Amino acid sequence: MASNGRPQFKHPLPTVKKEPKEFSWVTEEELTGKVSPDTGLSQIVWNGLNVIVRHMICLTEMQNMVDIIRDQCWDVERNRIELMDFQLRCAVVTFYTNVNLPESAADQYDYLYGTDLYETVTQYISKPQLKAIEDALRMYMSR
Repeated sequence: MASNGRPQFKHPLPTVKKEPKEFSWVTEEELTGKVSPDTGLSQIVWNGLNVIVRHMICLTEMQNMVDIIRDQCWDVERNRIELMDFQLRCAVVTFYTNVNLPESAADQYDYLYGTDLYETVTQYISKPQLKAIEDALRMYMSR
């Protein structure tokens, strides 16, 4: 029977060549009190426009983003794999920035491939998070 709870990852005792001077676990309270994830904002000037870029989006937003991209690539009969990169670019600009793309898909396409907007924005986004999103989409598209 499946468990509804999230499995807890337990760290094994570290293997070190020398005995540690002092061994203690870093508690959740210590971690959250001393380290903060980089969820900050960057303001960049792109072609004379002030663009705000979020470094990271939260887990729920990331899941929502992947669902939207996946749904936009489905045409009722099959996955339109050729749309994945375009839909990813649209979603990245929408979820991570303050830029409102035009409503027309053709105009969006022109801005996302005819300018360096996407390439500029992705310089300020968490690389591991963007890679995780791309990997998830590739897995969905390969089914």
